Amino acid sequence: MHYFQQRYLRENQTFPAYTGLWTIDLPNKGLLSGIGLRVHGYNDLASFDEPDTWLHDRIKKIEVIVNGSQVVKSYDARQLLALMLFKKTPHYSHDYKNMHGGSAEEFWY
Repeated sequence: MHYFQQRYLRENQTFPAYTGLWTIDLPNKGLLSGIGLRVHGYNDLASFDEPDTWLHDRIKKIEVIVNGSQVVKSYDARQLLALMLFKKTPHYSHDYKNMHGGSAEEFWY
């Protein structure tokens, strides 16, 4: 019998803007049928010179790596958005662009 286990791996975490790598360890057993990403961000004074940008313009690389080195999937957020549109998956985006301190939120599946 098959079942799906949905759970949050990270919630209410702060990711330092424009720096580093964020790693999430996945279970060693079982099938991975999908990953959903929900990202929420804010504009700040440093990015105010480019206020008309989306979150998918800021996220440069999302990778699924197995055994510590084998890259199974590697996309940037724009490619994920294109795949969602190709599969007719609704794209959720909530944003206040062109406003200092405005928030933006996007989902990718």
